[in-house]
Parts: sequence; structure tokens; C-alpha cells
Amino acid sequence: MPHILLLKKEYIVSDITKYTFVIFSTSWCAPCHKLIPLLKELYSKKNTVIEFIYISIDEDNRKKNWKELMVKEQIP
Repeated sequence: MPHILLLKKEYIVSDITKYTFVIFSTSWCAPCHKLIPLLKELYSKKNTVIEFIYISIDEDNRKKNWKELMVKEQIP
């Protein structure tokens, strides 16, 4: 896995009027997947005051799996 501090920096806060909830996950993390229903419920109730940012820490060869999970689970 690459050293994250050496990667290109990107701004992840797009709305300074909201809190930002950053979720780090992987396509293979079963405990992370168990949180998806809770995170979706929280999003449906609080998305006007909280911005949700999902960050995959999958290795490059698993990025496709992450994208498929996002679609399958309908993660906003």
C-alpha cells in the first residue's frame, strides 16, 4: 500500500457550512460493511448538516470492488 502522505493532496471539504464526516473503508472489510445501514440512515436524517465523504483505502487492484460495493449498497 502506498504511503498516504506522499499522494497528491486534495480538498475534501466542499461546504464549510456543514460538518464533514470522513469514512475510511475497504471493499473487503466485513465490520465496515456492517456499518453501511447505519451510515445510510444517518445520511438520510442529517445530510443537510453533515457532508459524508467516503475514502477507500483499497489497493489499486481492488478499486473496482470498492466502486461495485458503492453501487450495490446504494451508498450516497
